[in-house]
Formats: sequence, C-alpha cells, structure tokens
Amino acid sequence: MKSMSSEILICLNRLGSGVAETQVRRVSVGLVKREWNVTIVSLLEDVIETPDLSNRKVQKINLNRVRC
Repeated sequence: MKSMSSEILICLNRLGSGVAETQVRRVSVGLVKREWNVTIVSLLEDVIETPDLSNRKVQKINLNRVRC
C-alpha cells in the first residue's frame, strides 16, 4: 500500500503571544512529531520569535502585508 503524504497549511493574521497563536504553535509541533509537513502563513509581520517552530521543522511564510 502506498503511503500518503500528510500536509497542512495554517493561515493566520500574525504569530503573537495570544491564546489562538499558542494553540497553533502547539498543534503544529504535535503534527510534525507525527510526521506531517506543516506550513504556517502569517499575513502580517510576526510580533514574537518562534524558535519552538524553527527547531521542529515547521515551515513559516510571512507575507508582511500592511494593515490599512
């Protein structure tokens, strides 16, 4: 049986220290431990450093949009 690649893209406004962002980071780390490929896309510039994601091989993409 051919194994399927498990990938997920999570999109949010920005990575900050709020409850929702903390949960996104925790879920992402957990999925990577289960061999998922996780990508987080932030629309706005991040307001915190996220070594917990970098160390766990979570891909981050920041679009650096400007809030109007």
